[in-house]
Amino acid sequence: MAHITQTVVQKAEITDKIYYIWDDQITGFGLKVIPNGKKKFVLRYYHCAGGKNAIQRFYLFGESSFMTAQIAREKAAELLLRVKNGEDPQERKIEYRECETLEDFWNNYFIQFYVPKHRNPEKYLKNNKTFWENDIKPKLGQKKLLDLTAKDFEALHIAKANTPYSANRMLALASVLCKLLRKERGLSISVEGIEHYHEEARQRILTDKEMDSLKAELIMAMDRGKDMIYTVSAIKVILMTTARKNEILTGKWSNLDWERKILFQPESKTGWKPIYLNDTAIKILKQLYERPERELNDYIFKGKGYKSHLKSIKTAWGTILKNAGIDDYRIHDLRHQGASICVENGESLYIVSKMLGHKSQRTTERYAYLSQKPIRKATELLADVVDF
Repeated sequence: MAHITQTVVQKAEITDKIYYIWDDQITGFGLKVIPNGKKKFVLRYYHCAGGKNAIQRFYLFGESSFMTAQIAREKAAELLLRVKNGEDPQERKIEYRECETLEDFWNNYFIQFYVPKHRNPEKYLKNNKTFWENDIKPKLGQKKLLDLTAKDFEALHIAKANTPYSANRMLALASVLCKLLRKERGLSISVEGIEHYHEEARQRILTDKEMDSLKAELIMAMDRGKDMIYTVSAIKVILMTTARKNEILTGKWSNLDWERKILFQPESKTGWKPIYLNDTAIKILKQLYERPERELNDYIFKGKGYKSHLKSIKTAWGTILKNAGIDDYRIHDLRHQGASICVENGESLYIVSKMLGHKSQRTTERYAYLSQKPIRKATELLADVVDF
């Protein structure tokens, strides 16, 4: 035995066999000298602080090439105290070595068990995969779950401060992952205390002049390709029904009730939903129904080939807006446009809420200021009559 110092470590000779030098002050603290030239600090202890059936453990916790003898002595004393308190450092080391990474958890649990529980698993995964692939996986994918902290996710959130909407959606995914880690892996990690960025509510409504330009361009766009009739028709029906884009693009003939003028959508964002069709929308759909290719595809708005629906109209939409001289207007804004037209012309928020398919009327209250237009018109009428 010897008092292990830096000098003792440096002078320990390399032989053709492994041997140990044990410290004369800290019980179980030693230096393991290996034939390959490495010298490692070790703690020899008995699991559960000794006892008749206790198992002797050897716990390697540092190499002399990057840890000094003095630091090793302090570490050994700390480990010994943990052993006396019932902890097993070696078991913890094995647990850490075998611990899943966040990417392992994503693949082995999130994808295999959590995603399939959703009503529309493919859509749920698609909506979240971008934030996983672009934000979380590159920075935290290979991190051990035992090393993961809320600060890791907070750093990702801060890094996306310039895109508050995207940052908040990423944080929402992080919140789900943390919830599952608490439930399925027993980890105490939460991002609930991280404050979301403020998001400005978007409300882009076309002026009467812009609406006229859009309608004129839709007429001309019909002649730009043989399948443009499906794209233009979809755009018109979205505006005519205030339905979401995918609710229309994935609509099927088999779910269309001509008599009651309802397109049933079993897989909308809010679940089963009836989409009410006016006479103009019915006229548009009848034109598509009479096309010969209709018999080859149950989807109303045919995509490429004859087995799928129209997947994307982003490129065509961009061309239509450019030609119409309209800036900063999304396909989704057509939904708001239709709702705004209804409210401005005196329709109640309750009815508009039903048209939009909102679960709560509170979501529709963003249009409340528009409902004042008929009231203002009435007050102007009163002023004309009284004429002070």
